[in-house]
Amino acid sequence: TRQLVGADTAIGPYLNTEALRLSADAQTSFETLLLNVTSCATDGLSHGEIPFEEVVAAIGGPRDLSRTPVFQTLFAFRSSAGDRWGLPGVEMSRLELPDSMARTDLSCWINQGERTLEIELEYASALFDEQVVRGFASAWLTYLEAAMGQPELTWSRVPLLADPLAELRRHAGDTPIPAVPVGQLVWQVAERMPDRVAVTSATASLTYAQLQAQSRAVACWLAAEGVAAGEYVGLALSRSERLPVAMLGVLEVGAAYVPIDLELPAERLGHVLSDAGVARVITDDAQLTALPGFEGHLLHLDLAGLAESPAQGVQGAPDPDGPAYLIYTSGSTGRPKGVEVGHRQVMNLLSVLREPLAFSPDDVLAAVTTLSFDISVLELLLPLSVGARVHIVDEAVTKVATALAREISQCEATVVQATPATWRMLMQADWSGSRSLRLLCGGEPLPLDLAGALADVSGALWNMYGPTETTVWSTMDRVRRDVSQVCIGEPIGNTRVYVLDEHLAPVPAGVAGEIVISGLGVAGGYHGQPELTCERFVEDPYSDYPRMYRTGDIGRWRPDGLLEHLGRDDRQLKLRGFRIEAGDIEAHLNEEPSVLETAVAKRAGPEGDDRLVAFVVLQPGCELNAATLRRHLRDCLPLYMLPQHFRAIDALPLTPNRKVDYNRLPGLLEVAPQPAATQALSAQERRVAAIWSELLGTEGFAADDNFFEVGGHSLLTIKAIVRLQQETGVEFSPQDFFGLTLGEMAARLARESHHRKAPASVVDRVTRAVRRLRSYGPD
Repeated sequence: TRQLVGADTAIGPYLNTEALRLSADAQTSFETLLLNVTSCATDGLSHGEIPFEEVVAAIGGPRDLSRTPVFQTLFAFRSSAGDRWGLPGVEMSRLELPDSMARTDLSCWINQGERTLEIELEYASALFDEQVVRGFASAWLTYLEAAMGQPELTWSRVPLLADPLAELRRHAGDTPIPAVPVGQLVWQVAERMPDRVAVTSATASLTYAQLQAQSRAVACWLAAEGVAAGEYVGLALSRSERLPVAMLGVLEVGAAYVPIDLELPAERLGHVLSDAGVARVITDDAQLTALPGFEGHLLHLDLAGLAESPAQGVQGAPDPDGPAYLIYTSGSTGRPKGVEVGHRQVMNLLSVLREPLAFSPDDVLAAVTTLSFDISVLELLLPLSVGARVHIVDEAVTKVATALAREISQCEATVVQATPATWRMLMQADWSGSRSLRLLCGGEPLPLDLAGALADVSGALWNMYGPTETTVWSTMDRVRRDVSQVCIGEPIGNTRVYVLDEHLAPVPAGVAGEIVISGLGVAGGYHGQPELTCERFVEDPYSDYPRMYRTGDIGRWRPDGLLEHLGRDDRQLKLRGFRIEAGDIEAHLNEEPSVLETAVAKRAGPEGDDRLVAFVVLQPGCELNAATLRRHLRDCLPLYMLPQHFRAIDALPLTPNRKVDYNRLPGLLEVAPQPAATQALSAQERRVAAIWSELLGTEGFAADDNFFEVGGHSLLTIKAIVRLQQETGVEFSPQDFFGLTLGEMAARLARESHHRKAPASVVDRVTRAVRRLRSYGPD
């Protein structure tokens, strides 16, 4: 702005910041991009007399004191060449004053001297550290050098790393693994220590010799039933000592197991059975006589009967390169997809995790995870591969914090693996942990506050990361008690983890990219979906491994060599350990006649916990009926995929390319729930409904609603129990919230309140006394 009249004789820095708007097509060459930037800068400088403050005022919008308005990065060029200034009789020299505050998130100043160019980077230390910024500078110089040599290259394909392979190799590690089927590891232990206890539950225990005998009896039984090597066998079993017996029996006969979740809606269960080509399902439920859409054979497991049957051999041995299990995950098209994992991948997992997790025969692992969640593979097989004991926790116990805490203690567990949701449930119940416990946490991001709390109540805490497609876990990090930032650590053995750009080229440390995983843990692909397999499982050009898996997760390498997880680049969500494709839910919602279009997102609830929210644009003349939408989804989706909230909005926000802009969807609390037509409730039902409404942030309950089916979960159950007891004096259990409807809870409330004789204060004291007695055990 020195062009202003009179400015040439005034003292002071006549500087004015110009905000430049640039658009760069991914296919543009670097040379063309440079010309476009020159044109944009020249045009902007022609309006340099307009004060930046006026530009900000004209744009409007909310102001944030934590950042510069309009832009957060600054590029400036300063020429000091030819400076010849001074005052007669006065000696002067330039003095650089240190800055204590960054002007923007990141600023780059180019200072031109007579013979040199000096680059000065200024950064906000709250966002970057020195090593990261030095990496930025190095990558930029590498980029400029490469671009000057080949200006015709597409600008987005100019390399940022002088030696990409050197950057990748520092994240590698290798461990030899035996080329044997999974069961062979367990049988080797059984031969060495047959009388050692291998599996326990609340009602029974098995030694390694018994486990081997019963598993081989199951294998012989399956062979007699016509099960062939390579076949898929469904497992629909309760959580007991029979679970690992049946699993190892299926593997011993050379087949692969498919977890069957009987809680799935009929349509989804039928799809899994049909898509996997399951002809036989093993169950221990004598009442189960049929499965929806299943025309194969239900095999009822009778271990006592098998023990009395004459032993028959199984022909051949399992193929160490064959499939071990097929697990189904949520699919973006509305159909779940099956991930096929082989013996070799499982063997790698078991072999490389023993040492870092310090597994020994003295360990006891309390297994709390359902078989349909792939982390159960570690729980059931890793202890058995080293001679340790696995304790199978009953499913009902896993849902009740006090009962789970008691069982962890009573079974003398030394290792427990769970999702952050389960750990949060325990911590909210004042679980004190133990210094003898090693904890594994994974399935979804580990919050910092929970990480610190768990580290304080345990002997060791590991944060684990890995998609189903790379066999349970691919990276791990030991979380310290003074943790200030949670990361997902380093790759496990025989695993390569890359952070790549959209062209699958490596990016420097500190730069975000897609997490891509290669190594022995990479699964065979998606069952019956060759196109999707080719899309996600691609050739690995950086190692000797044939393929790498594109996770869709965004991450970056920290300067200390640890990996940081930053979220997703697609519509996949993680909620309480479950992997959920939002498109799966949207596809089923769009089947409803009243729905024009919908978008599903994860939002913070009134209690600060994450919730699934369905934002719905309705057909003209229609009103939102959350109960109808919920009933429709209940028929085709598992419970964990049901949105807790439905919100009607006028239109979905769109990007300039006319795609749904999920980042601009409102928060849950920004959209008021639409009043719903409800059945007339009794006084006691209204009392229960008021507490539900406060915790769930929604309204319009019917007497036949169940707490979990309208958006509740384990953490909220604890709060609901406390509220009900405080207001009514009646104590409910977590199992009540699973099994009872609102009307049934209200009826019990009326019944127990009517018979209650003692004052509430006395009841409270008695209740607390009973709780103290219960804490000593079931006796």
